[in-house]
Amino acid sequence: MEVLKKRHLKTEKEKRFASIINLGCPKNLVEAEKFAFYLRENGYGLCNLFNSSDVDLAVINTCAFIKSARREAIETINKVLYLKNRGICKKVIITGCYAEMFHSEIAEKFPEVDFICGKESIKEISSFLSIKREPANLFNRIPSTKFYSYLKVAEGCNRNCSFCLIPSIKGNFSSVPLDKLINEAKILSEEFEIKEFIIIAQDTTSYGKDLSYKDGLLRLLEKLSKIENLKWIRVMYLYPSINKNFLKNLLSIEKVVSYIDVPLQHCSKKILKSMNRPTNVIDFAEDLVSLREDFKNLSLRTTFIVGFPGEDESSFNELLRFLSKYKFDRAGFLKYSREKFTPAYDIPNQVDSKTKSERLKLAYQLQKKISGDIRKGFIGKKMDVIIEKISENGYAFGRTERDAPEIDEGVIVKGNSELFKDKLGEIVKVKMTASKDYNLIGEIV
Repeated sequence: MEVLKKRHLKTEKEKRFASIINLGCPKNLVEAEKFAFYLRENGYGLCNLFNSSDVDLAVINTCAFIKSARREAIETINKVLYLKNRGICKKVIITGCYAEMFHSEIAEKFPEVDFICGKESIKEISSFLSIKREPANLFNRIPSTKFYSYLKVAEGCNRNCSFCLIPSIKGNFSSVPLDKLINEAKILSEEFEIKEFIIIAQDTTSYGKDLSYKDGLLRLLEKLSKIENLKWIRVMYLYPSINKNFLKNLLSIEKVVSYIDVPLQHCSKKILKSMNRPTNVIDFAEDLVSLREDFKNLSLRTTFIVGFPGEDESSFNELLRFLSKYKFDRAGFLKYSREKFTPAYDIPNQVDSKTKSERLKLAYQLQKKISGDIRKGFIGKKMDVIIEKISENGYAFGRTERDAPEIDEGVIVKGNSELFKDKLGEIVKVKMTASKDYNLIGEIV
């Protein structure tokens, strides 16, 4: 994803241009937005490298979570270096997780890269570019998304799941101080017209524990809810160590949408134990689905890994039965990626690639039916929808509070250009009239 300048126009003093290419998750996107702010404050105009003829600097913010992410990083580096060799780009910087963990490998494989940096990226880039680093302040981002923005509340992780590289790349869990987050949120809401904040971290559940905050996440959400122009708050990446009472308190906070995202990873106690994850998933799932009684529009999202070492036919069928019983609104599935430097790398009974692909397909087929049946249950209901895009043929596209951007489906809103002219970025009431593919269809009422 190319991170571009949103609000600032080129000035006479800007004679240098930089392009920021972001790879990976929303947590990476926040870092890319910080690079955008930093470079803009130091005299760079921001542009899209692939639509330009003369770029001074390209910054590639990489991911290294699994093999496919590293392949994407390598492919992107090759594309950018091709442009550098053609004289379109002068300097190339590689940063992010791939650069942090595989610095030597990148230096050997890509000698044309000018600079490689990891955790202290902005500080290191300052030194490399010989530019003065701006004094730290409580706001340092240029958002690249419209109407919603990610709010990264922490970095690192203390959980040590056996399949995950994150702790070895990012280090221990470290929360962003509360006052800094609130100030950042206020500016995003007031200056950039952000209507929704999406709370992210490797483990949002643990927010504030390292700072000795009592109920840190709930405290943060309560303060965010008081921001006047803000409409919705969505929490992602909860860890299944929380209880039902905590979730009820979270969902009861004003402006927090009825949406729970808790990656469960599996349901088999045997597999979860090998993953070094909580094994009481059945009890946790019972608590989750019971929340639907109090929160009628509640959307439950989770993620599972298929093909983890030791997952035999019986364990996989257990997962399918689990999906059929608890009927999550959304579920994502990942094929287990065997990663060096993780404990799971050496676990016996590795599952072959063909079997993993077959299981992934079966899991998605089942979940597609479950999600479709749930979606049809909203036909005839009136729901709030934020309008995010207007098509040339008069349709609009938006999301309800049940829909997270980029990963969930949304709502196709029928109408005409005149009707939608003043609705972009607004939350309107829509009556759902049909369901098609992965989307609901509705009309403004």
